[in-house]
Amino acid sequence: MDPLKLKVNLTTAFMLPMLYDQSFKHSDILTNTFIDTYIADLDKPENDNKLVVRYATITDLPSWTDTYSLYTSEDESMMVIYEVPEIYMDEYGKFLIGDYSKFSKKYKEQILKFWEADKYTFIYGVLYKHKDELNNFMMETLDVDLDFISVDAEYWKPPNLKQEIFGMKGD
Repeated sequence: MDPLKLKVNLTTAFMLPMLYDQSFKHSDILTNTFIDTYIADLDKPENDNKLVVRYATITDLPSWTDTYSLYTSEDESMMVIYEVPEIYMDEYGKFLIGDYSKFSKKYKEQILKFWEADKYTFIYGVLYKHKDELNNFMMETLDVDLDFISVDAEYWKPPNLKQEIFGMKGD
């Protein structure tokens, strides 16, 4: 699966995998009640720089961790709050500025395993700055030819806080 083709935000695509060990896949987490993942909740500043996983309802949380807090948002969705794992603080910082290709090799592999993505997916192209799979998509979607992008530039846009913080776009 390629998360960059899904209707999820960038926090879900790039940060959600850090919460799980290698045995978890996207299909274990993205159930029919899953909505999205955020880096904060506009109305709850105590949840800034945490991962806020939003569900329509929760019947049972997967048993991957017992270190979370839970609350119901104003729209009645269930919010599960996780600390950013200490070992991934560098990746989190890189994510905030859109430096996806600068994630550690280990974390890139974790993202790809979680999404069950291979070298023919957009997310692989973004993480490894591999043009082949991205070029046609970028031309069709953004009218951008990767051949004219600086070799130092990232191949995907940086996070837009209106989409990455719960409550900013009227969720």
